[in-house]
Amino acid sequence: MILILALSIAMMGVTSYVNTAAKIVTQAEAKIKASHAAEAALEKSMADLNAHALSIRPGTPDLAGVTGVCNLSTVPTTLFPSSQGYTFTRNIAVPIENGIPITTFTNASDATKTYHYVSEASVTYAPPGGGPTATVTMQRAFTHQVIPLFQYAIFFGGSATTTVTPVPGNGDLEINPGQNFTVGGRVHSNNNVYYGSNATLTFQGVVTSAMATPIYGRSPRDPRTGYYGNDATFNNGTPPISPYKVDFIAFPL
Repeated sequence: MILILALSIAMMGVTSYVNTAAKIVTQAEAKIKASHAAEAALEKSMADLNAHALSIRPGTPDLAGVTGVCNLSTVPTTLFPSSQGYTFTRNIAVPIENGIPITTFTNASDATKTYHYVSEASVTYAPPGGGPTATVTMQRAFTHQVIPLFQYAIFFGGSATTTVTPVPGNGDLEINPGQNFTVGGRVHSNNNVYYGSNATLTFQGVVTSAMATPIYGRSPRDPRTGYYGNDATFNNGTPPISPYKVDFIAFPL
């Protein structure tokens, strides 16, 4: 009798453990599904904000503008419909300065022509068949920068300066001076950048490319062969800022 009682208690313990484990797994699955929906909403908001910013250049997106493209009517309900358990409860974007939401940008942003925004999405997932629900809230930062073209010492747009997709090999920039040479400002290409010299090559501004990280070496289409003798020098900050990849820079013609 004692043995039967002990086995019954053990079985109850095992059943309780299995039920608890199943609830944990179901809860985790609900959270994953809610996270995917929130992330998709933020991805769409980033794309919509970027398109809006490009459409009003050289203007700056204001509170009304970002609210118009980021709200509950713009969430990806086609991919995450309510019939499958998804409920979007928040989808907003607001301008910020010094980490604080604002309605109008001040000289703090105007002075550098750099404008910051935060987008936030919140989603609740409830399994249609019942079970644990999960709510996930995510945020993502968006920065809009207005850089006058004449701030660049060299701006190479290739042949596609008004689109947002660089075309491989379509107007690469190669900087290869034969004598000592100093570039006194920013350098950018909407395609690849190749640089180097057997003399002294110095950059006093940042060097950027929309295709890939600028490359020290010759372009594949350069008929000359061999390596450059000297490394380029970057006198553009402390510590020096190495060349890096950025988004495509579009401007109205």
